Amino acid sequence: MWAAFSPDFRACLTNILAAFEGIGFGPLTIVARTSRWCSPVGDNSRSRKSSHPSSSKSSPLSPEVLFRSCFTPPRLPSASPTNTSPSSIDPNLTLADRLVLHNLLQDACPLETGPEQSNHEAENLTCDTQTLDHLAALSDPTNASFQPIVFTTWDHSDFPSWINVYVLQPYIVWASSVVRHRSDVVFLTYILALFAIGIPNMVLLFLRFNWFQAILQWAFVTYFVGPYSILLHNHIHGRGVMSKTWALADTLFPYILGPMMGQTWNSFYYHHKHHHVEENGPDDLSSTLRYQRDSGFDLTLYISRFVFLIWLELPLYYVRKGKPGFGFKFFAWEVSSYAFIILLARVNFAAAMTTLVLPLIQWRVAIMANNWGQHAFIDEDEPNSNLRCSITLIDVVVSMQNRHKSVLNTSCVR
Repeated sequence: MWAAFSPDFRACLTNILAAFEGIGFGPLTIVARTSRWCSPVGDNSRSRKSSHPSSSKSSPLSPEVLFRSCFTPPRLPSASPTNTSPSSIDPNLTLADRLVLHNLLQDACPLETGPEQSNHEAENLTCDTQTLDHLAALSDPTNASFQPIVFTTWDHSDFPSWINVYVLQPYIVWASSVVRHRSDVVFLTYILALFAIGIPNMVLLFLRFNWFQAILQWAFVTYFVGPYSILLHNHIHGRGVMSKTWALADTLFPYILGPMMGQTWNSFYYHHKHHHVEENGPDDLSSTLRYQRDSGFDLTLYISRFVFLIWLELPLYYVRKGKPGFGFKFFAWEVSSYAFIILLARVNFAAAMTTLVLPLIQWRVAIMANNWGQHAFIDEDEPNSNLRCSITLIDVVVSMQNRHKSVLNTSCVR
């Protein structure tokens, strides 16, 4: 059942569950079974000394607790020459994952003795080179082996050949002409799905409200809230995702889809802008530095501050930083968004509450819980250090979609 959700939705939910696990709700066992944790930080990397009995100085949450799975974790077969075939690897993993695991199984084979040892080492070296070349080709849009991501849940090989030939490939050709980079085809899929399903359903709810349809709308928005956040993230850093021909659509879609997805107009841009400038440091309004990592009260305070006060704190932040223009623009867009919601509430109160207010609260709670999970470890001695206050998430779909949530993600949107 877990695999039915899109990987980017699972990656976002992983961070949210990790945040709540850290305050004693765990273990929460709905985590992708291929997730792995790696923390490059040392003994001083923490958000104040943890009071949790099982906490350690370097990691308030052990990897086993943080990413425990409700599925039986995949184990590498015992090393032998017979288990290096792809049949030993879960076929539901991505092609890149299967290539890496196949290479690891090749390395795990027992070393030969005598003259055959050098041949074995040479074969391993050749296999490493081929694997690296194949992985590089898969991530290079200019390479013939590159496959644009259309859906994060299914690979091209999961579809019948006739769908690949007559539906998928023509769509990829057209979509590649719409987006700036072939790797962003999946973002166009998100946009089309939201416009084709979400917007019409929301309009129908305002015309004639019923709870069953409202629940379906909420489930649809909840499913896409993670992918849409990733889309906006790339939209901000790349100053758009579509080609110049589609510049108008590229500019307008966040204003149309935003309210339905829980976004006040341009709030993500102005908040994300300040977040990258401050890099979770002391002046960052979303910094976890002053909060106890395993405290439910602190997590509640952290989320509530953003939900209820960001409309005021962010403009004041920009004023303090000598950029009152940014502060005024954010405040104006925020007030305009609230006025828009109030106006629609006068048309149909129930529809406005379920399609606009609920997603707004839900998204803000989720994004702060997600941020709490990402910035769990803070070096009190160097709170502005990108390296010492970073974590690295391995084997998550976000890296596949140009969303680097580690020390690599330091390009400020000024």
